Amino acid sequence: MISSHGCCSADGLILAQKLSKDLKTTIGEPVALFHGSEAMGLKKKGGNHITDAPFIHVAENGDMLMTWSTFGKFGYMICVAKSESGNILGPWKQIKGPLYKDNGGHAMLFKDFDRNLRISYHSPNSKTEKMIIKNVSDADGTISSVK
Repeated sequence: MISSHGCCSADGLILAQKLSKDLKTTIGEPVALFHGSEAMGLKKKGGNHITDAPFIHVAENGDMLMTWSTFGKFGYMICVAKSESGNILGPWKQIKGPLYKDNGGHAMLFKDFDRNLRISYHSPNSKTEKMIIKNVSDADGTISSVK
């Protein structure tokens, strides 16, 4: 299980927690993966570095990627990190720049009925939010937006 801790604190934290086979109890202590302040080149609003909605995706080449949401100079946005070891414990390297910067977040990746990789998330980050679904490219161990 991965989770974000301190979504409203000064520097949020993405954690990994081992679960029992029946998913009813935790095993051991959670492991810190990275802080919100590690997002590369993204000036944060108000000094807070929230971490929100981590989601794991295994790329076509086998690399482990994580989408996560935070606030920055573009508003609410979706960032991507890559596990340098290929497993959940990382270390995690942030990919420069947001995947999407249209004031949306809480992303999940999925394949549609035609096996195309898609992303769903909410935008804008307000009371008028709606679900957005877009195509995503998976190449060379990363994901990128498709225009």
